[in-house]
Amino acid sequence: MHLQIRTALRLLTTAAGLVLASTASQAVESVRTQPPVIKTQATGDSLESLMPERPPVNYNSVNGTIKLFNSTLIYPLPDWTPLDRSKNPLASTKFIRQSEDDLFHMEMIPINEDKKDWSNRYSITAQKTFPGSIRDHARQIIGKYRTPCQLSNFQVRPGKTTPNKAVLYLVCGNFVENRDEGLVAAFVLFKNRDNAIRLYREWKGPAFRSEDPSQWPVSREDFRRIFNTIVRADLARQR
Repeated sequence: MHLQIRTALRLLTTAAGLVLASTASQAVESVRTQPPVIKTQATGDSLESLMPERPPVNYNSVNGTIKLFNSTLIYPLPDWTPLDRSKNPLASTKFIRQSEDDLFHMEMIPINEDKKDWSNRYSITAQKTFPGSIRDHARQIIGKYRTPCQLSNFQVRPGKTTPNKAVLYLVCGNFVENRDEGLVAAFVLFKNRDNAIRLYREWKGPAFRSEDPSQWPVSREDFRRIFNTIVRADLARQR
């Protein structure tokens, strides 16, 4: 029965991904300038222990597929997606898509949350061209989040990096302009000969101490479980 559920949902989500892909020739973030070099800082065993472990060979999940310029991303559906085969797996999610000539951006939030005042967000961003390396891509992301965050309450933890894929997470205990709000974000970055793509999950809530995971807007257990899921996303092999 579980196999039937996964198969049925995979067909549904793959079809949905292909529909969404028709708009994936573009995106929305202003990231055309070369990012500054930003040094990351070790933040202690409590944060290091949250880095995802190596995924098992047999990955049991429901995946979506989306065409992004010359690449195809295979990614786990949002963690709030129901696995009950009697329910539409896409009905639990709001999709917000924006695009420009060479960028594509899609946000997914739970159906009961507001797109301007969300607590949970799952996003895909693709750049049609990116001249830098995967490490440059990571620096770009860090700079984007570092700027609005209170630097004394900001942590970055990079994970394993290869020429084509990188993993990292960052923690902003509170923002400069909104000192009452903080955010945790986990990223999987991809870079091939054509495109730069990132898949990321964010949690937002009241301000907290960034070095203390017990205060984060996501529990330690849920963070590790969800991060261990999204790191298994991958790009389909190019022909």
